[in-house]
Amino acid sequence: MNKKDYLIISTIVSLFFVTSTTIHAKNCIKGKPCGKGCIALDKNCRINPNGIRNKKSASNESGFTNSSRKQSVLRKSKLRLPKVYTITALSVNAKSAPQSKEITAHYNKGLHVFVYEIFQSWARLNNMQPEEWIELKHVKLK
Repeated sequence: MNKKDYLIISTIVSLFFVTSTTIHAKNCIKGKPCGKGCIALDKNCRINPNGIRNKKSASNESGFTNSSRKQSVLRKSKLRLPKVYTITALSVNAKSAPQSKEITAHYNKGLHVFVYEIFQSWARLNNMQPEEWIELKHVKLK
């Protein structure tokens, strides 16, 4: 095989690989092309054709404007860390909401718990679902 044949074959093979990746990106079944892959139709592609990430669309990918994004960060920064309390009663049942009858957990005397919120005479212990509320008279600040 001479150099001319080698050059022709290598050109054909390289064109095959380039077109196959381009065809894959352009024929997205459920989404839209983005770089070498596909993304959902409601998402913004953060990769331009040169393979470089686009910073403007990355910041607005979630659909928030810059002003609403700043407001959410400011709101989150106002939240306080939970305080550590100690259970003072012999046994306490945590409920799903203040004045509720649904019991979600059981705590014994001397246990240290985090209190995330105080509402009237109730303390919220769990920051996740299901919520756990106990009466404030059963705990004291450590």
